[in-house]
Amino acid sequence: MKHARTMAAAALLGSALAWIGPAQAVPNKGLNGLIACGGELPTGTPGVANFEIYTMNPDGSNRTNVTDENPITDYNPLWTADGKKIIYEAESVGQAVDDTFELWTMNPDGSGKAILYANGKPEDIPRGVHPDGSQIVVQSNETGNNEIWKMNADATGKVNLTNNPANDGWPRWTADGTRIVFHSNRAGNLDIWSMDPFGGNLVNLTAGSLFSDNTPEVSPDGKKIAFTRNLTSGGDIFTMDMDGSNQVNVTNNPGYDSIVTWSPDNTTLIWTSQRTGDFEVFSMPATGGPATRLTFAPGFDGR
Repeated sequence: MKHARTMAAAALLGSALAWIGPAQAVPNKGLNGLIACGGELPTGTPGVANFEIYTMNPDGSNRTNVTDENPITDYNPLWTADGKKIIYEAESVGQAVDDTFELWTMNPDGSGKAILYANGKPEDIPRGVHPDGSQIVVQSNETGNNEIWKMNADATGKVNLTNNPANDGWPRWTADGTRIVFHSNRAGNLDIWSMDPFGGNLVNLTAGSLFSDNTPEVSPDGKKIAFTRNLTSGGDIFTMDMDGSNQVNVTNNPGYDSIVTWSPDNTTLIWTSQRTGDFEVFSMPATGGPATRLTFAPGFDGR
């Protein structure tokens, strides 16, 4: 009976996380026209930062703190597939001692905050939402090192997809839902990899690169991947085709550029840069060109 119950539970979990075919990108994704990013508030205590989540218009105007009620860390915002909610990680005042984070959701204006997943000590970082909104991939240190996990949108059925001693992180779904793109050092340097939705059929997309390639972001039309390459002169933003070909340096700046994302119409890249001294948010055409600074606050702005 015990074996039968175990098999039944496994079958139920498998059906909950079953992949039923390529997804269609949600057509109204991002139509609220907002950028969500992290920002740092001074605390007056050396070595202690208060990270908050901000929303702003695409030109950087109307920058608004939507987590200002929490004096500790709110971080790593991620839009849901329909653009109606923000998923993020947060710790409360009582959790700051041991760095315990929980997954939360909220409306874009900061209302309607609710815990999505409370997992105790491990840090689960929201990284990617399936195009149809049904599943989430997170980067978690639950096993003692960074692994990629998949769960249903209601945070049930959490499954480890990588199960590898390497550092695996920053997972993003492809636009059709058939692959997950991520970075990993399982081949030496950090490279950009892809795998199927169950953790199999791995492909190293930047094999042979002499530098650290990390933080990939898939374009909404599913044609390109933008990522950070840590060069000797600093970090630059590159783009490439989905198979790893046609790698192009689109920032080519001596400052440190990293953590890039795409506008919903595929025409604009938005990223974090240290070119002005501290970390600020910039945007530019996806093919390269003049950069526009969007944030001007002291401290860190990005992600």
